[in-house]
Amino acid sequence: HDISVSSDCATALYHLVEFRFRAPKKEMVALQSLNRHLQEHPDMFASLLALLLEAVVYEDCPNQWALSRPMLGLILTNEEAYEMIKTQMCDALPPDRKPQMAAAFEKLMNGVQLNLESRNRDKFTQNLTVFRTDVKQFLNN
Repeated sequence: HDISVSSDCATALYHLVEFRFRAPKKEMVALQSLNRHLQEHPDMFASLLALLLEAVVYEDCPNQWALSRPMLGLILTNEEAYEMIKTQMCDALPPDRKPQMAAAFEKLMNGVQLNLESRNRDKFTQNLTVFRTDVKQFLNN
């Protein structure tokens, strides 16, 4: 896939998720429109989060930084979906690999707070790099 296209899509998704997370009261009409769309397509953000996680873990991902940007907001605004994705990704592995994947997911959110501040996004991105390295290492052994 074209790296610049996927990076631009990730940036657009980040802005959408950030808007939903931080929407000021003056933007209420736009927020209501977004929420209405999400009610009509309730799995949209969850599907995008799963797609991003799978891309980072299972594909060659030269633009991991760009893909990481919307992931934190998607996790914070879709906690149930994130838990379900973690379970599905663990369940898809052989039994001896499941504990390693679960441990990697635990480390992914270590030190990450429930906000989208710059320092917190950077911490998540650092953790995602470690997550990807750890998962690739035990999957390839």
